[in-house]
Amino acid sequence: MVSEVSDLSAIEALLKPLVESVEQKGAGKARFIFFRHGKRSAEASLDEDGGIWVEYWECEPELLEPPVWEGTFYSIETAREAILSWLLSGNLGPICGL
Repeated sequence: MVSEVSDLSAIEALLKPLVESVEQKGAGKARFIFFRHGKRSAEASLDEDGGIWVEYWECEPELLEPPVWEGTFYSIETAREAILSWLLSGNLGPICGL
């Protein structure tokens, strides 16, 4: 089972030095971390089963465009790799089955 405090904070700490912008948004169960690098962005939050739910955008999510891809990871490392790969290269690759 994933712990909200430690796992979202761990992903934030791992990615913060590597991408342009990292922000915590929301509160309580609606808390998520928003990552931005160039024209790509991603959000990470916890789902009800304890996984890390991630959504990816090619543009600003505030423009109300649907995410390019979304899915759940059950490993901090796998979620971190997928987010970083998307933000830096636009490639979701084998981690997301694309």
